[in-house]
Amino acid sequence: MLVNGQLVLGWSLVNGITITQESCPARIQYFQIELDSHDCVIAEGAWSETFADGPGLREQFHNAAEYYALFPNEPPPEALSLCAPRPEHGAKLEAALRPVVARAAEAVTLGRLEGYVERAEGWKIEGWAFDHEHPSLPVLLEVMAGEERLGTVLAHGYREDLAKAGKGGGACAFCFTPPARLPAALPALRIRRVADAAELPLSSGIQARLAPPKPAKPGLRLVA
Repeated sequence: MLVNGQLVLGWSLVNGITITQESCPARIQYFQIELDSHDCVIAEGAWSETFADGPGLREQFHNAAEYYALFPNEPPPEALSLCAPRPEHGAKLEAALRPVVARAAEAVTLGRLEGYVERAEGWKIEGWAFDHEHPSLPVLLEVMAGEERLGTVLAHGYREDLAKAGKGGGACAFCFTPPARLPAALPALRIRRVADAAELPLSSGIQARLAPPKPAKPGLRLVA
């Protein structure tokens, strides 16, 4: 689907509220439109991509042999060529998803936040978070160092270990890249939900690296 200038895979859009995934029958037939070059068409009122041919992709369809019989002299593509970026993770995907997630969040009352900040080192802060009442709804988090806001991140990445543990269907991981490399002694680090400031617990390893708070400067005392 074309969302905010990015091609987004359908499963990335599922939030359990405005976009859901129904249980599938035993058999599904896909009919994909193919044009001279990759493009988007309006399907059910939404922009959706046409077939994008690339090395080995046509062989995934049952009628591949029929195509080769009709076009025996058609050279196979050397690379996948798309009409728009199609990120599967990272900042560009988050930018496309945020308005969709925000509209879905406005329609519900937030539930209990569950999650954990697992690692904070180098250029990465990693963990997971999900809403118990709405486990498919990605959670928008803000990363705080003391009172400084380093940025925000959407917890929507899939991890198999989280799926096996029953955490948010597995699609609730986040990886935040701070604006500067994290020091060995971390500042007062807090990861919290933007909507209500509910905080995630930090791993014991992160807590051990938190720098102690600076002592308050003694005030002046005037003596008559």
